[in-house]
Amino acid sequence: MQSKRFIAGLKIGEFPVWKEKSELAPTTSVEPPSVTKSGSKSKVIFASIGVIIILALAYFYYHSFGSPVTSTQLTDEKRHTIYVASISWHTGIIVPGYSIPDSIWPAQHNFSKFDYLEIGWGDRDFYQHPKFNLWFAFKAALWPTATVLHVLPLPKENIELNYIDTKVVKLKITQKELNDLSHFLVSQFELNEQGKVIPLNEGFYINSQFFAGSGKYYFPKNSNVWAAKALKTAGFSFTPIFYQTTGMVVNKADNFGKVVVDKD
Repeated sequence: MQSKRFIAGLKIGEFPVWKEKSELAPTTSVEPPSVTKSGSKSKVIFASIGVIIILALAYFYYHSFGSPVTSTQLTDEKRHTIYVASISWHTGIIVPGYSIPDSIWPAQHNFSKFDYLEIGWGDRDFYQHPKFNLWFAFKAALWPTATVLHVLPLPKENIELNYIDTKVVKLKITQKELNDLSHFLVSQFELNEQGKVIPLNEGFYINSQFFAGSGKYYFPKNSNVWAAKALKTAGFSFTPIFYQTTGMVVNKADNFGKVVVDKD
């Protein structure tokens, strides 16, 4: 099913002064030895407390004002951007072109050179039909059917300009999350003996293309549940089976990101 869209290219004080015995005022009493020991014990206690305070302050500073950045922290930084878009009956997952291995694209459909790819999934007959078809919808709901993926290349600049009168949510993910999402998406394509995706019909928009899917479509596992599963794979909190419509998916995604396009 086709969507309505627009394509565009402790303040510090003085320390106590300790006086020698000869400097002390005369006294007729003899100082018990225990006083000296007590004084030593006091100094040890105060010194110990001081060390503990210093260590506590150091720990606080280390963990609050920039502990060294390690390679693991850099890896876990949410530096990759993906999008979720409502595409008529379907939900599109928009990922960087580099996230999909170059090796799966056939020469005539080399999508690795594009900045972003919008990927949708659905029943093979229903999705490829340009208009609503009752029989295809009925068949897809009743028993397992073959699947298809629709891939649309998009430019990086002002990606939101490619959509109108729909909802698009921008999300940030880590390298690991992107890897997990990429593995999931690639697994959804049927590959030939050469490890390439299998082209079917031309897509609905310029440069878009349908490719054979590897799994089966059946109710209640529809295209939007599939998109929710993809987002769950990328680390977002979804229980896919409860997201039966594209509106449900993008509205939930809104909790984790930012709406960049909304319905007029």
